[in-house]
Amino acid sequence: MEDLELDPDTMEMPCPCEHCGNWFDLHDGYASEKWYQERNLVICEKCHEEEDAEIEDDDYWYDVNIELSNALYGLDKKEGAWDKLEKNNQVLIIDIVSKSKRTFTAEQVLAILEDTEHLDDAKMMFVRSEL
Repeated sequence: MEDLELDPDTMEMPCPCEHCGNWFDLHDGYASEKWYQERNLVICEKCHEEEDAEIEDDDYWYDVNIELSNALYGLDKKEGAWDKLEKNNQVLIIDIVSKSKRTFTAEQVLAILEDTEHLDDAKMMFVRSEL
C-alpha cells in the first residue's frame, strides 16, 4: 500500500481506520490483534505496523519476566547469593534499578512485598517495623 492520501470516492470498499481515522480500502486493512481484538475491528497498514511492534515488545517483556523468574527463583534463600553473582550481573542489576525513575512510598513497598511468596511472616514483621 502506498503512503499517498487516498480518496474514499475512488476506493472499492472505503473504510476509516479505527485507530487513526485515515481512510483505506478494506481489503488493504488488517484485523486488530491487540487494540480492538474484542471488537473484531480492522485497522490500516500503518497502524497495523505500530500494533505489531507493540505486540512484539509485549512478547519480549513477557519472555524476559519468565526468564528472570526462573533465574531468580529461590535466590533470596541462598546464603551469600549477592556475593556469588558475577560482578557484571551485580553491575547490571544496580544499573537497572538506579535508572528506574519510579519512587515508592513505604506503603507501596509493603504492598509489593506482601504480594510475593518469598517472604515468610517473620521477615514481613521485620519489614513492617522498619517502615
